[in-house]
Amino acid sequence: MPAYQIWLILAGGVVLLLLLRSMYRDPSRYVVGLLKNVILGGAVYVLINNTLRTHGFHIPLNWGTVAVTGILGVPGIAALTVIDHWLL
Repeated sequence: MPAYQIWLILAGGVVLLLLLRSMYRDPSRYVVGLLKNVILGGAVYVLINNTLRTHGFHIPLNWGTVAVTGILGVPGIAALTVIDHWLL
């Protein structure tokens, strides 16, 4: 295994540990933030689907899109829009 892959794996592990530590330090803040992202992302999801439906554009609603919306919020909706428009 090349050295750069080992460094990338180590860096990814450190970032994951930092995220887990912050999540377990104050789980209520993490849950509230996740809930806020779900609500805001869902509102933007509905707005985008209703606005762009007249142009033949639709992002399907399934568990994957809900997970992306919940975790990433509005940037997740933007990513889903780009993926659906250019890759699918």
